[in-house]
Parts: sequence; structure tokens; C-alpha cells
Amino acid sequence: GKLSENRWVMSTSLVQQLTELAKTEGDPGRGELLYRQASLQCSRCHPIGTAGGQIGPNLMSLGGSSQIDY
Repeated sequence: GKLSENRWVMSTSLVQQLTELAKTEGDPGRGELLYRQASLQCSRCHPIGTAGGQIGPNLMSLGGSSQIDY
């Protein structure tokens, strides 16, 4: 997932900005398309339902069980 190349600093301000964008522009269908992009490798660790890796949290229920700023 190239996480070591991430240059973002998860400041309070950035979390607030991303939270607002998720509320106003979030689209689960587009999110799944991103998840399935081979270059991002999300599915290597994270399952959706029974599809995908078993290392990270299952994304199927994440939206219903976590606060939006998580």
C-alpha cells in the first residue's frame, strides 16, 4: 500500500477536513472502486465481506461501527 510514502500529517485540521468531505461527498460505490484498484493494494489486507485479505479490519461493517473521524 506504499504507506511509508504517505506525506500527510494527520493533524486535527486534516481530520476535520476529511470528515467534512466524507459527509458531503462520500460515495460508497466510488470507495469500493478505489478499494479494488490493484495499484492501491487495499484488498491485500482488508476484506469486504468474505473477499480480500484477513489482516486489516473488514470494511463491510466499518461505516456502521466506527465514528466518521476514525
